[in-house]
Amino acid sequence: AVFAPLRRLACALLASVGGAQFLAAEPQVFSMLLSLLNAGGSSGVASARARRSPREAASLPPVPRFPEPVVRSALGAQELAGLLELHVHALRLVLLLVARTRQFGTNGLLPEQEGLPLLAALHQLCVQGSAGRDAVVCAFRSQFLVEWLLRQLDGRLDEGAAGGAAASTQVRPSVRHLVAILHALIIGDPTASAAARFGGRALTICGRAIARLEPAVGEGAADAGDGSAGGRPGGASLEFALDSEGPEGGL
Repeated sequence: AVFAPLRRLACALLASVGGAQFLAAEPQVFSMLLSLLNAGGSSGVASARARRSPREAASLPPVPRFPEPVVRSALGAQELAGLLELHVHALRLVLLLVARTRQFGTNGLLPEQEGLPLLAALHQLCVQGSAGRDAVVCAFRSQFLVEWLLRQLDGRLDEGAAGGAAASTQVRPSVRHLVAILHALIIGDPTASAAARFGGRALTICGRAIARLEPAVGEGAADAGDGSAGGRPGGASLEFALDSEGPEGGL
């Protein structure tokens, strides 16, 4: 009798803008809520398993903007705890990236070594089923955060241009994660809010990336002699960045 209203409230929070931030504002209270939801489990750590295991996270449903279908589903207490954990975890990663940018960044650009582990964790969430991708989409609902993401991609491309022809064909590891996150925001958001606001800029960034890698594509095709894809290291890098299959989830 108590769980049904709690499930409705939790889903409404996750579906609203700033809902995950509201839950994350009180870490002790949030941990207590997860403990209560997991009290009926055999190990009491279902939410942590849902965050760490791609197979278990993939079984969780996404939370739409109007969460009534999820509220009416047979979503149990441990599954609800997993959803809450995913959304709060994604939000904390994004806020930590912004905090590190303010502390270590220059002109709004986060150093590669500071952001790479956090971006990799967000990329991993993007490939952990629809629930993980939805958690990342919800974490980037703020216009400021999407602007931050586009700034990082712009900055990485500028670094390649400043390094000369040899450096321009080298894709930094963080670019793969940034592209995967941007792909999730534009393709994975059913409301298409990111595509509507930032589709033009995202297309421009993709054009810059293709232009940066175009010399490598041309040289590879010339070396191959037959125009095959075997000499396209640049194109292969971008395709690999969007690959969400396989045991490593495209990382």
